[in-house]
Amino acid sequence: MLLRLAEYIVLIYFFDNLNINLKNLKKILYIYLYANLVVAILQNFNFLGSITSLGYLSPEDTLSLNSVGLTGGPWELGVIASIIFFTLIKLENNNKKLLLLFIISNILLILSEVRANYLAFNFACLLLVLLSKNINYIYKVCLLFLI
Repeated sequence: MLLRLAEYIVLIYFFDNLNINLKNLKKILYIYLYANLVVAILQNFNFLGSITSLGYLSPEDTLSLNSVGLTGGPWELGVIASIIFFTLIKLENNNKKLLLLFIISNILLILSEVRANYLAFNFACLLLVLLSKNINYIYKVCLLFLI
């Protein structure tokens, strides 16, 4: 738990004293999301354990059944992936990148095996699509039909 607290203090100090522009923020968010994806996949296949408030847990530990990525727990991985996705929606203009981010975020949510995060994320994305003025009505009807 002390290691997690030290991590948060360092991150707060780092981001508080950093003059960051949107381009650098996007890079940091992409790197963090991709790093979590790689670590979560390795954890899913039992190649890597996890670091929680209890310390390092081996892949065989019962608390390592769900992937946690670089975060403190599976629920935190889902929340961080969702926050990064919704932040990058505002910063990114490329629809292909946004689709890739959506897929990566869903993979992370599936690997973390937290159903509430998965449902909330996908429901929020569905609402964003349905309420968007940039998407044609016919695509919205097709999406609802597929669901």
